[in-house]
Amino acid sequence: MIDLNLQVKKTIYLAGIGGVSMSSLALTLIHIGHNVRGYDRTENEYIKVLRDKGVKIYIGNGSEGIEGSDIVIRTVAVKLDAPEMIKAKALGIPIYTRAEAWGLIMSEYRCRVCISGTHGKSSTTGFCTHIALKAKLDPFVMIGANLPEIGGSLRLSEEREMFIAEACEYYNSFLSFRPTVAVINSIDMDHPDFFRDLEDVKSSFRRFAGMILPGGAVVANFDNKNTRDTLEGIDTLWFGVHGGDITAKDITYVRGFPEFSLVILGKDCGRVKLRVPGEHNLYNALAAAAAMYAAGISAGDITAGLEDYRGIRRRFEIKGEVNDALVAEDYAHHPSELEAIIKTVSGMDFEKVIAVFQPHTFSRTRELYDDFVRVLIMCDKPVILPTFAARETDRRGIDEHTLANEVAGVYLDTFERAEEYIRMNAKEGDLVLILGAGDVEKLSNMLTKKPY
Repeated sequence: MIDLNLQVKKTIYLAGIGGVSMSSLALTLIHIGHNVRGYDRTENEYIKVLRDKGVKIYIGNGSEGIEGSDIVIRTVAVKLDAPEMIKAKALGIPIYTRAEAWGLIMSEYRCRVCISGTHGKSSTTGFCTHIALKAKLDPFVMIGANLPEIGGSLRLSEEREMFIAEACEYYNSFLSFRPTVAVINSIDMDHPDFFRDLEDVKSSFRRFAGMILPGGAVVANFDNKNTRDTLEGIDTLWFGVHGGDITAKDITYVRGFPEFSLVILGKDCGRVKLRVPGEHNLYNALAAAAAMYAAGISAGDITAGLEDYRGIRRRFEIKGEVNDALVAEDYAHHPSELEAIIKTVSGMDFEKVIAVFQPHTFSRTRELYDDFVRVLIMCDKPVILPTFAARETDRRGIDEHTLANEVAGVYLDTFERAEEYIRMNAKEGDLVLILGAGDVEKLSNMLTKKPY
């Protein structure tokens, strides 16, 4: 256990406070009773919420607010050689990571459901939340997306019974958690700026599976070979379509929306009709069903919760219309995620799908380039936007013009040019599908005349 006592009121400084998980951490620390302040590079909607709560936030110069803090908590995007971290060390202020703080907070809860995997974490966390609420529990929820059911990315709880958390593998963050239920949706190569190769990723997930508390359960995707290989020899509650302890039978799709019979340990628990489309969401639903079964939730509450779930923000989120064509946005930024959503919309009876993709980080695009080409070429004429660099400055030789040419698409270098292209080409019966994990939401809002 890290040497961090959050039961005594402190002044806590959050470096990178404007991120979705860090802003949720800030609200949680305020709820516990701490004095919170922080820093980020730019303004955003999360910072506005925190300012309304009276949080002092410094923009552009993190060193300014460090002095007088008892603890500094940083996101991994803020490196230890950043000026504000150097100043904190010089002042003798202890520095912890976001994951370490979350791990300590959740340790106060009896049941800790931690959802990991290269894909599907947020959606599975959303499914689990709906199930817990159907079971009339009072869960604490920490999710890396906006879940309408809880009004955002955080649900505080007065009870210390159940903590439902999205658990990310990046920088081995999830190794700071001690779950009672550890969920692994799938394992693929990702985050090449941190992991050396696929074996390094698998090693990290195997360590995560080993973090469960005595009497806990590992829940994992039987249909993902990398996951099966990673968990060889570990007692696992498997879910899947092609095998597993918890599975779906008699699957049908109605305009892309899955319907199936949920089977738990050989028992048919009833028919389920999902309100979110795609085979990937069928797997997310099975993951949530297995996780909540392991947490002791009844089959009736599980099926009711699955049917009640309506999705999360930026996961095939309908944004509006342009030229009577539907505009939808999806967070997909890994080839496997792109393939899942492209296959989903291909079964939804649109006349034409105009796919607009904003690559996310140069390292991911470089490492998975061939897979991006293989998937994007499935689209009619994909629009490629400039890469969202996020934390990176090295382009790794990535040329978006070349990518667009290889997938028989078009490269447009600004949102304004993309908007013009879409308005010229979209028509009634079409789908404009905006893809990416960066700031491409701005384009969605430009097309549908929403503020951003």
